[in-house]
Amino acid sequence: MERVCSLVGVPHIHVKQIVEVRWAVVRGHLFPPKHDCSRDSVMNPNMPVVHEAPYPDGPTATEYFLPQPEIPDDVRAGLSPWMLYIVTSVKPVALRTINERLSRIEHPDLQPLCEQLRSYTPVSVIFCEDKQSWLRLDSNHTSNKVGTSAYLPPQPDENLIQARLDSAGFSSKSLFLAFAMNFCGLAEDFLVSGRFVAADDDWMLLTEDWQEEIIDNYDDWKNSLAIYSARNGDQLLLHPDGHVGWWKYAEGYVEREFESLSKFMEFYVQFRADVAWPLDSYGAPDYVRNEAKQQKSRNKSDRPLDET
Repeated sequence: MERVCSLVGVPHIHVKQIVEVRWAVVRGHLFPPKHDCSRDSVMNPNMPVVHEAPYPDGPTATEYFLPQPEIPDDVRAGLSPWMLYIVTSVKPVALRTINERLSRIEHPDLQPLCEQLRSYTPVSVIFCEDKQSWLRLDSNHTSNKVGTSAYLPPQPDENLIQARLDSAGFSSKSLFLAFAMNFCGLAEDFLVSGRFVAADDDWMLLTEDWQEEIIDNYDDWKNSLAIYSARNGDQLLLHPDGHVGWWKYAEGYVEREFESLSKFMEFYVQFRADVAWPLDSYGAPDYVRNEAKQQKSRNKSDRPLDET
């Protein structure tokens, strides 16, 4: 039976196509990203750059570097007023505008993420031919690999987000409600997966028969919501009880990784600060284990020497 999966940003992909996408991703890990435009931007910092998706028949996106006063009319019409103001502004004005948006976020568990994004540099606005757009914030990391920039979408429509939360049964989760209202669609890249669920995505719950057929511990994760789609096709799930786990598609299993969304957010900010690497179901747990080993080693080294 032919099965169709849904990757955020790459909807309705067949299993065969997932293999093709994953191979493109693997190559992206070994070589500079396909959309690396550093050479073009050095020659002309304000020249827009067109990026092609690394999978067949995918959309294209155009990157407009700040400040960019010459925006085509069709792009202007597709950008939100906030995004249009950003792309036509010099960087100090863009930084102030970003800070104003982030300063309105009050949930304490989102403050580390807000501080991290404030420390990034606004570089460009990405406009996709399917009308999606993101503000690229550069972390100033020495590498140019995936994970060194954050892609912030326009402020989501609060009524749409509330309707999504109500429909999914997650409107009572205060942290996820605050996150969704402000960061739906936050991404590590564009044109490929590696982003949080967006306002206009099909929000996927574990409620389908085909999911039960392929997930060994489906009953333990029934009614969970997919909140993040990784580049390798796996999904980060938020359980109705609040814990978070990775649905490892190839293994047919959901691995519990974090006791709460708060713990995940704490991890996510630290991961982004330390690692220039895509967030996925294998690299992220490896990072956690390595951090635990290093902490254990530090604890041992901090112990006072026994007196003899």
